[in-house]
Amino acid sequence: MDPINTIVNFKHAIGDYDIRGCIGDDFGPDQAYLIGLSFGSIIQCQGLKTVAVGYDRRSSSVEFHEKYIEGLLESGVDVVSLGRVSTAYTALSYKFLEIDASTMITASHNPIKYNGFKFYIKGRNFYGQDLIGLYDRIKNNTFSKGKGKRSYQNFMTEYSHYIFQNMDIENTNVIWDAGHGVAGDMLNHLRKYLPSSHILFRTEENAQVKDFDNTKIDFLNHTCKALRNKENYIAFAFDGDADRMVVVDENQKIWSGDELLSLFSIIARITQNREITTVWDSKSSKALMSWAEKFGINTVLSKTGHCYVINAIRKNNAELGGEISGHYMFRDSFFCADDGIYSALRLLQIMKCIPYRLCDIRNIIPKIWTSKPLRINCGDLNKYDVMEFIKESLSRSNIVTEKVHDSILINHHNGWWLVRASQTENVISARCEGWNEESYEEVKNFMEVTLSACGLSL
Repeated sequence: MDPINTIVNFKHAIGDYDIRGCIGDDFGPDQAYLIGLSFGSIIQCQGLKTVAVGYDRRSSSVEFHEKYIEGLLESGVDVVSLGRVSTAYTALSYKFLEIDASTMITASHNPIKYNGFKFYIKGRNFYGQDLIGLYDRIKNNTFSKGKGKRSYQNFMTEYSHYIFQNMDIENTNVIWDAGHGVAGDMLNHLRKYLPSSHILFRTEENAQVKDFDNTKIDFLNHTCKALRNKENYIAFAFDGDADRMVVVDENQKIWSGDELLSLFSIIARITQNREITTVWDSKSSKALMSWAEKFGINTVLSKTGHCYVINAIRKNNAELGGEISGHYMFRDSFFCADDGIYSALRLLQIMKCIPYRLCDIRNIIPKIWTSKPLRINCGDLNKYDVMEFIKESLSRSNIVTEKVHDSILINHHNGWWLVRASQTENVISARCEGWNEESYEEVKNFMEVTLSACGLSL
């Protein structure tokens, strides 16, 4: 196989923290083989030997899985097949099995026509320049050669015992919405650990599923519908690889990621009775961060992306961190892995200790005036060109912009708004916040007018 002829569009699939692209347009099984050959060669060069591999429920994942493993074996590394499991389970395999690295084949929340790869070495994310190095090996055809061995293992019992240890979730009422993603496989395994009042929803496979984005209203409408006529039930909704979690309370109100992060932060502060640090992604509510700071919580702003939040947690010795998309990471007891199911259990543990319903707890958290995260398709325009055009357009109007990691922040006297190029699709994400209802409408209108003037359809 000639690597040069098989990577024409493959570079477009190299993101900041994973490889992810549209099947056929960006890459396919041939590239999966080369990715395996390249990652295996990197593992060999580091003096390591064994890679564990898991995959999600996408129809393309089985073939990607087999071709990727073929490449790994030909590089000389040994492979442990984990089967169809969550990303967190795959990332944590080094804690339970004698392996050195792991790879999850998934496109997470993206549409069904996408697929991709998330890599870990000894539980730490393999990203950024690491991925460029992987691509360069393919481009330069610099692979190690050998004959690895393949085995099949699982540690579901050990994983289950770990995430449920010290968790008292009896007398809680929950609907677990797998959204037909791999959370369904995980929840079916974990069912025996859940109270009988808990209901598993959409755990079966469904060939009609178009995407696995648990933040979209079309997805969450199913979650909310399942809650109707269920008194005092809450629901958890998971994306395609079960690393993101969205909670819907007893009143069918969808919590934003930063609302839940503020609750996790306050509880950690109260429980530990000392000053703590928490990490928030760049699109988080400034009002909620300010509220948390009043309780003696140091807030650190991170670049969007789970690996960046995890690194910020480690660098700042923070207790936890999260993103508004529904990723949560806890340093104290789960190796910083962003596991949606474990995050849900953490929330249930909080609810057991507080004599209030989740909807009542929400009333304690300050009301915020933020837009839902907007995802704006750039169509035929390149997302990075659009970002530059937005910046230039604002500059011509003498509006000062601020670069916050990979985002453009526009401060307004009544709030702020922000735009960021997606790492996985040709999409611009945007969010705004005002300090009250009136100022929110003012900031939101300013954002919409500016983006529309740049040719974006909201």
